[in-house]
Amino acid sequence: MSALRALLVEDDPEDAARIARAVRASGAVARLVHVPDRAEAMRALAREPFDVVLVDLNLPDTQGLATVDAFVRARPELPLVVVSAFGTGDLVVAAESLRRGAQDFLPKDRLDGLDLARPLVLARARKRGERERLAARGRDPLTGLPDFAAFRCGLERARLRALRHGAGLGLGLLGIRGYWCRLRDWGEEWACMLERALAAALHRTMRRTDDLARVAPGRFALLLEEVRDGEAVTRALDRIRREAGAELARRAGERLPLAVAGCWLGPHEPVVPELLLAQLRGALEADGDDAPVLPAPVPEAGGVASPAACGR
Repeated sequence: MSALRALLVEDDPEDAARIARAVRASGAVARLVHVPDRAEAMRALAREPFDVVLVDLNLPDTQGLATVDAFVRARPELPLVVVSAFGTGDLVVAAESLRRGAQDFLPKDRLDGLDLARPLVLARARKRGERERLAARGRDPLTGLPDFAAFRCGLERARLRALRHGAGLGLGLLGIRGYWCRLRDWGEEWACMLERALAAALHRTMRRTDDLARVAPGRFALLLEEVRDGEAVTRALDRIRREAGAELARRAGERLPLAVAGCWLGPHEPVVPELLLAQLRGALEADGDDAPVLPAPVPEAGGVASPAACGR
């Protein structure tokens, strides 16, 4: 059994000390980092990799099930173990925590004498199995978005709808400018966190009728339904780029350069997704984005690390 790197998020010093003793006594954790709130937790998650997160539900900057939502949304690939007070009626809260993405719920008052090795190791194993099931269902394990195969099927269904209604489709490819130099100079953990934040920002800015997929590292395919012409596609993609960029800037503390290319597909045009995306990828890469990258800074509260100038 490999030793785990654990992050403990607990604002009460006595509870934190008690949980830390139980964690260390389990022998399953090689490194334990303690922070008092969600903002500090996000900074810690941006600074170094962890294998599991233990979190109290009620923190100074987030309370209740919103705490589970915040951590699952920020780091969906990490197993989350809730360690919280457990009173009368809290079985519903525990069950809802698990439904929303936590891997386990441990009552604070039952930690004494409890061997935490088993729940911590099983939490990681369950999360790994969850990611494998996502991949098997056509989901990208990093972001939870559809992968290319699922996106291709969605495009075929959208094309049939377009034929029935006589409408066109818009296909776009959005990328993080300078992604590869960021990955090289700042490391995989930061690059993955950046992609998850961008996926969440794109999801919030797109219409419910549109589709989104992560098709390659640093690359997201966008499918827009019921668009009239190429100009409408350009306007829609530019809006998405601007709004997603603004949302990402709010999380990162500084605006990140995003590039987008798109095309309009008439209802009767043949569609070869691989060819279309290759053409759009060529359009993105034609801009060139191999600028040098400065050292990755410490992140702002509640977001990803603030980037230096790279491919602006």
